[in-house]
Amino acid sequence: MAAKEKARNDLEPACVAILAALEPSEALLKDPGPALRDAARLIAKTPELLATDFDRMLKENFAKWSADVDFATGWGFFDGVPPEGGIPFAEVVQQSWCGYKTERRLAAFLRDFGYPEKFRALGVITKVGYEKVLVNKIAKKRAKDADRKRRARAKQVP
Repeated sequence: MAAKEKARNDLEPACVAILAALEPSEALLKDPGPALRDAARLIAKTPELLATDFDRMLKENFAKWSADVDFATGWGFFDGVPPEGGIPFAEVVQQSWCGYKTERRLAAFLRDFGYPEKFRALGVITKVGYEKVLVNKIAKKRAKDADRKRRARAKQVP
């Protein structure tokens, strides 16, 4: 027991912060060994991490990140970060602008008419997103009606 206390007392504040991030406090109190080894590996790797060319990495990934932000912003999420600005499905069905009264029906509607899976998994939607899905529904219905009418005309021609 004295060895564990000595090990805890010898830690620098940075190591303590790393340990706190790596392990829940209960596990750290019971057996700090794995956390200490993880912290030592992280501290040893610090020079390598600091030498990483973050500017190059940022430029390489900026286009992808920018596209993700633009995509989310297009669906009405603030700053392109879901669920910021999103409304949980349970609250959406209570809104006057929502045409569905149950979460299950709303989820089916969103799935069938193009609401992105990654936002559905979060269980949130914005009014802008709802309106976009509604427009998709109307467009699909018009296309289906046009196809039905086209087939009906083709049958009438002898």
